[in-house]
Amino acid sequence: MQALTCPNSSSETEGNYDCSRCKDTGYIPIDNKTVRICLCQEQKRIEKLFKSSQITPAFRQKTLENYTTDKTPISKDMLQCGKLYLENYQTGAWLVLLGEPGSGKSHISLAVGNELIKQGVPTLYFQHVEGMKELVNLIREDKSVTDKISAMKQVDFLIWDDLFKPTGDKLPKPFQIETAFEVLNYRYLNLLPTAINSERTAKELLEIDKAIGSRIIERGKGFTVTAKGIENNYRLI
Repeated sequence: MQALTCPNSSSETEGNYDCSRCKDTGYIPIDNKTVRICLCQEQKRIEKLFKSSQITPAFRQKTLENYTTDKTPISKDMLQCGKLYLENYQTGAWLVLLGEPGSGKSHISLAVGNELIKQGVPTLYFQHVEGMKELVNLIREDKSVTDKISAMKQVDFLIWDDLFKPTGDKLPKPFQIETAFEVLNYRYLNLLPTAINSERTAKELLEIDKAIGSRIIERGKGFTVTAKGIENNYRLI
């Protein structure tokens, strides 16, 4: 634990404290000259990371431990892939979970993100449909999307949920493809850990855009699971 020079202090003030250990000072005396950082400071840092991640309070409850593996045939593969990725994310690999809705893709990627936040890794969650609507609305209001896109490009760990979610027979609009390429290409070139969830298959991603699809396939080698068939949709069981 890091030791700091203890500042001069007057007598303790009586009263209620958020942290009874350090009495809200952020440090605990070791002796007359040194202190150690209080655990509450780490807890505050983690809470700050959660707030900036855009992961909702409900989604913060997703863990690898509470992921159920007895509902669908693919669930054990999903869980194993998530665990393996968590051990290897620092290599710059991507976690790629594709296919059938209701197969646990979001749970696994969020569980990985939540664990990384607890380890102090800045994380950002981007839900494709709502996120793209937000970007389009900002443009319509003549507001810049630069900060939002920059955050997606540069954050230590990005979760892109429902990439190119199918909407009938319609293909993603050019703006969606351009934005996805800008973000994912930056992360690809800079070896930044990323989780990609999509109801699309690898073949479909290539058909939408070869540059995006090929980058996802390459970075996801060893950490990709594709769920096929409604038997892997827990909502229909």
